[in-house]
Amino acid sequence: MRRRTAGKNRFLRVTALAIIVVFAVVCLKRLDPYVENRAKYEAKNAVSGVMSAAAYSVFDEQSNSYDDFAAVIYDENGRVCSIEMLTAEISKMQSLLSNKIYKELKKIEDTEIEVSIGDISGFFLLFNRGIDINVKIDSVGSVFCDIESEFSQSGVNQTCHSIYFNISAAISVVFPFECVETTVNVRYLAAQTVIVGEVPQLYA
Repeated sequence: MRRRTAGKNRFLRVTALAIIVVFAVVCLKRLDPYVENRAKYEAKNAVSGVMSAAAYSVFDEQSNSYDDFAAVIYDENGRVCSIEMLTAEISKMQSLLSNKIYKELKKIEDTEIEVSIGDISGFFLLFNRGIDINVKIDSVGSVFCDIESEFSQSGVNQTCHSIYFNISAAISVVFPFECVETTVNVRYLAAQTVIVGEVPQLYA
């Protein structure tokens, strides 16, 4: 009699556990779009922080100034006739940034981030409550670095010229039942200067 009771109790426990697991799986699948958005959000936050820190480290080591990336050319009357981008130094910086950031991102591969179900709900009272979902930065793809030149008005007859490096990295994010790829973008101000005089519409 005891054996039958013990066997019955064991069966009930296993059945209850199976129902809970199935229920959890169904709930997660229904929440899948929200989980994906939250997973990408958390992963992007972590990766962008690493990218910004790595970029700052490179610029701090190189101690570049505006004159390292661009040259303002004046005519015989002292007026600005052109702005020349110094491609050799820019290409060198692009290479340094890409390599440094790629190495730093490789260090955080397989890093797990825990996101609670309460966070996904969007309700403040449920924040950091409920079961945790593990989000993992599974792999890091290519890192690209592009240059961007921006002109803005800085005063009467003055123009601010800013040089940015736009850095992007492809990553794979793994969370329950899914693996998605996304891109993280960081815009880093490399240098800027104020040019006195009319700035030409075109630059080389």
